[in-house]
Amino acid sequence: MTKISKYHNKPTLSRRSRNNGYIIDVHGYVSVRKPHHPYQTNGYVKEHRLVMEMHLNRYLLPDEHIHHKNYIKTDNRIENLELTNMSKHRTLHNELDKKGIKKYDINLVKTMYLQGFSCRKIGEKLNIGKTTVASYIKELGISRPNVSERNELGEFIGRKVG
Repeated sequence: MTKISKYHNKPTLSRRSRNNGYIIDVHGYVSVRKPHHPYQTNGYVKEHRLVMEMHLNRYLLPDEHIHHKNYIKTDNRIENLELTNMSKHRTLHNELDKKGIKKYDINLVKTMYLQGFSCRKIGEKLNIGKTTVASYIKELGISRPNVSERNELGEFIGRKVG
């Protein structure tokens, strides 16, 4: 594999370069002109990938993802970057808000569910989707076998026995 040089994250300029080899793409990431990079797109590579490549001293594979810990896409300091895969990266963004705090309180979801609230009502109160609530409940492994009816608020009420 090719060695990474100390100038790896610096742009390769052409004589007609007007932007000093840096652009901010439509998603807000800084891209660096690197037309000879093995994984370049239209002659550019995202700067955070170049910084991580320099840190690891190897090229990143296309299925390796970089997570910005502080969620600022232009902050490409190595201490702000985390190497991950797509699955873990998606989980990080789904579970955490912009400040890195969990979007939901799992104990609150469990408590509300066991009190008889529907997934829809829990989702509305916690500002998350009902399908997301259902997946949390499945993950917790809890169920309400004696619940089958709802009141006018959409909350579950106990099944009549007898």
